[in-house]
Amino acid sequence: MKFKFNIVRFLGVLLFWIGIVFVLNSFTGMSGYAIVDDIGKGEGSILALVFIIGGLVLFLKGLEEEAKMVKVRHYTTPSRARRIASSRRFGGEQAPRQLGQAKVYVEPARSRVLSPADFRRRYAITGKQTGRAYVEFEVPEDELESEKNPRTGKTEYFLRCKGVEEGVCVYPIESDVDIKTRN
Repeated sequence: MKFKFNIVRFLGVLLFWIGIVFVLNSFTGMSGYAIVDDIGKGEGSILALVFIIGGLVLFLKGLEEEAKMVKVRHYTTPSRARRIASSRRFGGEQAPRQLGQAKVYVEPARSRVLSPADFRRRYAITGKQTGRAYVEFEVPEDELESEKNPRTGKTEYFLRCKGVEEGVCVYPIESDVDIKTRN
């Protein structure tokens, strides 16, 4: 996944280091550090603790925000996988086809990769090319939904359409897209 700047985590690190500077200043006077010269050792230590604890809290909050992403897998045909990766979205004019039921069916990527035949059998899919390729990408965990397939009785995961472009439902992919093809 591309590096995404996280302002909360950045501020956490910044506050932590400011706290460290205050701790060092409260024990030894730093030359040229006239900005906080008037702060006593007691106040400096308390201020340092506030900065350090606040920095750690913000840093952990930033990590928590990043941890809410889940990697998913979408099985498709090799040509559709290439178009999905190049357009970085499902549906829309440039994408392979309209989203059926305004959903993109996926599965958590933590499960084992199914062979094309296993994929077609598990999800009751027809078409020899479907399942010969898949794309993996990350989505926010709260966007991943599930339902029971009435034909197979198995739980299926999906992502809902995020918008409409020219009357066609679309789901944009905001992370890197990995394509895998097989025979």
